[in-house]
Amino acid sequence: MDSGSDRASANDVIAIYPDLDAARAAITILERHGVEGGAIELDVPGAERKPLSNEAQRDADMEATGKVGKRAGVGFVGGALIGALIGALVGAAASAVFDLYSPLALGLGGALGGAIFGGYAGGFYGGATGLPVSEAWGETYNAEASEGTGQPRLAVHTGDRTKVDDVVQALRGTGPLSLRRADEQGRLADA
Repeated sequence: MDSGSDRASANDVIAIYPDLDAARAAITILERHGVEGGAIELDVPGAERKPLSNEAQRDADMEATGKVGKRAGVGFVGGALIGALIGALVGAAASAVFDLYSPLALGLGGALGGAIFGGYAGGFYGGATGLPVSEAWGETYNAEASEGTGQPRLAVHTGDRTKVDDVVQALRGTGPLSLRRADEQGRLADA
């Protein structure tokens, strides 16, 4: 990605963001819209690309892990509640249909089993859907900015003209300062 010119690779989409948090949110949106992580490139002009210290790497990892953990927690609680409700209904229905035990006992057993399974499934789903795939998303935590750092530039290399409109549409709602698309010859124009 040539950040200072009016040219890019054919069918690229380039967005400029005010800060790394906005770029991180845009990368997450792109991945949820099915854009492969390898097609996303992040450039932070003026950022020092030096190896992180163990402490800085740990802080970046903990920030990312905290976000995933919150999503997993919400998924666990939601899954447990839904599982308990479904388990109770299935248990009570099985008791009534097959005349097994009391409907209350089978309903409570079903609720407990459903809560355990639903909590596990919901926690896994919530945590897994919060995991970023692209290297660019991780770089939004690792870019150590120096004085005078420019605005983050995000490039999406689609290679396919039919996908450019989808990428532009996904990025419009992320608040870019500038959103441009390249034609087949690599000439950039506002999107």
